Amino acid sequence: MKMEPVESSNLKAIGYDEEAGILRVAFKSGPSYNYKGVPLSAYESLLMSDSKGACFALTIKGHYEYEKVKE
Repeated sequence: MKMEPVESSNLKAIGYDEEAGILRVAFKSGPSYNYKGVPLSAYESLLMSDSKGACFALTIKGHYEYEKVKE
C-alpha cells in the first residue's frame, strides 16, 4: 500500500486500499494500524483536512474496526 506522508503532530503517513476499503495510519509514536471498511470519501476527507489528527479522531477513531500492522 502506498503511504502518503502528512503534516500532523500525531500522524506520520496514511494510505488507502480502495478495493479492500482499508485505511492504514502510521503514527509518529511508532505503530501503524489498518482500519477496515473505511469509505474512500473518509480517506479523501482525511487527506484534505487542515488538521489531520482532529479529523482522524472525529471520523475514524472509534468508528471502524482496526488491527495493528505486523511489520
